[in-house]
Amino acid sequence: MSGVTLGVAGGGDPSLSLDVIAVIAAMMQSATVEEVREALRRVGDVGFRCSFTDRAGSEKNADGEEPPLSRGDSSSQVTKPHLAVCEFVEHNAGVGVAAGHRVVATRDLSAVLQRPAEAPLGLAPSATASIDRAASATGSSPSTLVCCVLILLRHPAGGLEAVSERGPLTLRNLSIQAVDMRRPLESLQTLLQTVYEPLLRSQHEVKLRSQLQDFLSSVRSHCQVFVEVDLKIFVHAELLELCAAHPEADVEQLVEILGFEKCTNTVFLRQVMTLCAQCRSVLDTKFEGKDIVSARDEVAYWQAVLRWVEQVQKQLHCREWQLVHRLLGNRVETSYEVEFKMHAKLVRDYLNHLKSVPFQQIDEVEGENYAALVEELFSAMVRPSTYPASQSVRLLESIVRELAERFLVLVSRNDVLRMETPEAQLQFLRRHIQVLQDMHQRYMQTMELFQSEIHMPSQPSPTRGGTQQQKQKYHALVLSRARQLWRFVNEHFHYERAVKRTFADGSLEAGMTCSFHAELTDAYDCFATATGATGRLWDVTPAGTAEFHRALAAYKRRLAKIDERLALLVGTMLATAQEMSSSGLSLASASYSSESAAAVGTLSGYAANTSCGPSLYRIYSRFHPLRREKVQAVVAGFQMALLEQINREMKNVRERYFDAESCRDAVRITVARFGVTPVVARMLWERSVQREIETYLVRRDAIYEHGWHQLLNLRTIEHCWYLDESLAQFLGAPLDDLMTKELGGDPEVYGTAYALAYLDAVYGKDKPKWSADPYIHDAQNFVQESDAHAISRAKSRLVILRVGSGRGVEQSEVRDVRNFCDIISQRLQERVVQWCEDVLRRIAALNLSPGTMTMKGPLWHVVELSGRKGCGNICISGSVNSNNGGTTAVGLRRVVMPHIPRDMSALLRDLHVLDGMQLLESHVQLVADVRSFFTNNEERFRIANCLSELICAFERALNGEDELMVNLATEEYASVHQSFLDGAQLSWSDEGMLQQFTQELSERVYAFCAAVAQVRGVTADMERGITQLRSHTVQKAEAVVGRVEEMHALVKSLYANCANACWWVRRVQPCLDAALVWQLEQHLRRWTNE
Repeated sequence: MSGVTLGVAGGGDPSLSLDVIAVIAAMMQSATVEEVREALRRVGDVGFRCSFTDRAGSEKNADGEEPPLSRGDSSSQVTKPHLAVCEFVEHNAGVGVAAGHRVVATRDLSAVLQRPAEAPLGLAPSATASIDRAASATGSSPSTLVCCVLILLRHPAGGLEAVSERGPLTLRNLSIQAVDMRRPLESLQTLLQTVYEPLLRSQHEVKLRSQLQDFLSSVRSHCQVFVEVDLKIFVHAELLELCAAHPEADVEQLVEILGFEKCTNTVFLRQVMTLCAQCRSVLDTKFEGKDIVSARDEVAYWQAVLRWVEQVQKQLHCREWQLVHRLLGNRVETSYEVEFKMHAKLVRDYLNHLKSVPFQQIDEVEGENYAALVEELFSAMVRPSTYPASQSVRLLESIVRELAERFLVLVSRNDVLRMETPEAQLQFLRRHIQVLQDMHQRYMQTMELFQSEIHMPSQPSPTRGGTQQQKQKYHALVLSRARQLWRFVNEHFHYERAVKRTFADGSLEAGMTCSFHAELTDAYDCFATATGATGRLWDVTPAGTAEFHRALAAYKRRLAKIDERLALLVGTMLATAQEMSSSGLSLASASYSSESAAAVGTLSGYAANTSCGPSLYRIYSRFHPLRREKVQAVVAGFQMALLEQINREMKNVRERYFDAESCRDAVRITVARFGVTPVVARMLWERSVQREIETYLVRRDAIYEHGWHQLLNLRTIEHCWYLDESLAQFLGAPLDDLMTKELGGDPEVYGTAYALAYLDAVYGKDKPKWSADPYIHDAQNFVQESDAHAISRAKSRLVILRVGSGRGVEQSEVRDVRNFCDIISQRLQERVVQWCEDVLRRIAALNLSPGTMTMKGPLWHVVELSGRKGCGNICISGSVNSNNGGTTAVGLRRVVMPHIPRDMSALLRDLHVLDGMQLLESHVQLVADVRSFFTNNEERFRIANCLSELICAFERALNGEDELMVNLATEEYASVHQSFLDGAQLSWSDEGMLQQFTQELSERVYAFCAAVAQVRGVTADMERGITQLRSHTVQKAEAVVGRVEEMHALVKSLYANCANACWWVRRVQPCLDAALVWQLEQHLRRWTNE
């Protein structure tokens, strides 16, 4: 062995440099440089050798073999890798006061940690010489070790001999560490924290872990492969001696040296063959692999196998083994050269296949590249190769487990239960469930492939049952936990939002609603804290699973208390509503006082916020979406009462439909309210009856858990469906029959596919209704993006299972009601056809442009209307007016009106109403011309309505007093009359001029109305003054004079604005004169009497 001796060099000086000795002295408590030098010299005096072994040169010899261990007595050379310099403090006996100190150097650290007299058996006596000598020099006073300095040699690149030749060792060549023996644990901790921890800490933990796993796998495989083989033990001793005696001779030369007689000696050859045949137990081996702990372990194993095969190949080419087979010739089956050449090729193929599988990237992959790595791994594993299928199965399971472990590392970085919105939580979980589901499917497909190659029975499908072994697969447990968390988040927030919707109208006290919500939130927070703080949310180990289930059980216990309170509230509200309904009370009536509402108890808030009282179904429908067992049990107790009420109301609606008087009243009211024609008013009434009955049918389906409305209520908070027991129960098929190989993957994707297929197959007639839901299109896109053929396969599966075939068997009464609704729909369609044909006939009678169907006739036409004489008549050629407005004689009057049929506006409103009722969708071709006519002439209809209103305003302003207004509002009246004359020159085709004409007529009518108002004010004041003078009350002379002055002022104002005011004055003057004469006569009579 090569080494460096720390001893006395030449003249006795230690082989440590002065700076090293100074550093050692500085590390001690009170030792000096001379004391340290003397202690090192004493070590050299006793003749110890301290050999620092160069591991690079001593681990193996030139042949690659490990050196034998030296097993001698105490006198044999013992290798000591370090030197210890210790400082002892001596105490006076019985006093405990320090009397001095001493420094001791030793190469055996055990001698420092125990008394010399208690040295263990077999320890070299020289190991304690230094300590004994120091003890004899100072007597037998007790001493305490206070400091220990350990000195180790750093191996230089040039070898240890080169270091010794360069002279004394310096700090660059040594590693020096000091330990305070009074506080060894603290010193050790400081040493670990300040020295070793920075060295061992890696900036890349994943890479370090991967390297450590590679190292451990290599060590494990190195220790567990095959025993070391030495083929020389299977070679005859004489042949070994012959080869040793002639090291330069080849095989042929060795045969010549051995001689012909020896080479043909049967006894000798039999001995050689017998000894050689013993190698079969070592060389006849099969490489079938072993149980895989990890993929790295598998690579290390086959690397060790390759090294062993190459080592055997090297020995197969040695002279001794070649000589044996040269002598034996055909007497042996093989020399194993060809076999081991094939073995080497096969193992290299195995290693190439393993190296093509990028499992080293698992520890470094991030979330965005995880799915791509999974795809790459499985593609590499199924690539054709000579790797054993049985070993591929174990390799597959190992890699999948590592992928699952890495998945847990990645998913644990996000606190899924604390994300901002429930939708974000579900999307996060669904995204990772999809990754796990894809990995699981690839795992099953790959496993089936490998098992078919080794003819093993395939594992059962993991859809519903599966073996216990399948359930215990690590990645399957992770997938199950992810699905469990998805269901937990969905059910919790579905419950929470259902509670919010139930009390959204404020029918109950705010404190009660807040209490339910606060308790739900608190239960969720407690679960999130219990699983997040302990790290058990994604822990699928038995201990972690048990802790997760304990937290989930605590959450469910808290929800059970909330369910009990809600069930009590629902029972109270339903019982009160049923009692009030049976007693004939109506909480919506005006006589329902606040005191009686308060007496109802829990219904007080509800009755105060609804217009039709707390009906039984209204309460039922509010709490029915709460999918809680206790709440549903209470609600189910009122189903019979609800059914009776619904059947009774449906019967009343049908009877009302056949009541002719009720129909006439409804039509009359509709015409007056909406301005539509009687035909469309009848259709509106029939449609309202149909919708009312359909509403009752929907309520009936809700009670029986039937109908497409109830299927929509089964959606998740992301408005999709989850394939579980509740959906299977609604579809009417066992869940096991629905989860096939093609439709048993993602429960959310294929649950949505089944729901959409069921809607289309069973409720196809109601497709316009359920397809109007705003989230149906999103659900269809969600399925199409995941599996484009999922809906068609789901529909085929439903047909095979005969799902929905028994759903149509209903009671005869319900069938009659549905048939009644169908009859109403048929009648509505017939009435729509009749309406369209009638409108088309009316349009055909108009003067229209052939291409655009726009009106082109004259703007005005004169109509003769029956009315009282004295009413104002507007005629273009002139007016014949009678100013006796009080007459009631009936005659004909000629009136200017827009040249449009009077009911066209009503027909336009009919068109809008029919569009709103969606009755024209099946008559697109028939209604095309009608729609085109009203679309192209809608602006003309508005102009016609505006003109009609202006004419009515003008006639109301005249009020049959044409002569009065002609003389007192002459200019304004003339301008309006001129506008009517101008309009006679226009036609409906003059679009721009029509708008300008309408604006001008509007301004002139407005000015005329303002002038009429002013004239009527003046005339009214004048008539009121004359009436006061003509009253039988004698007024004072001053009052009469004042009245006359006021009338004079009115006349002056009238003269200022009216050119023909004198005409009106002449009519009024006789009345005024008569009134003044009567007042004068009364004053003269009074004066005469006086």
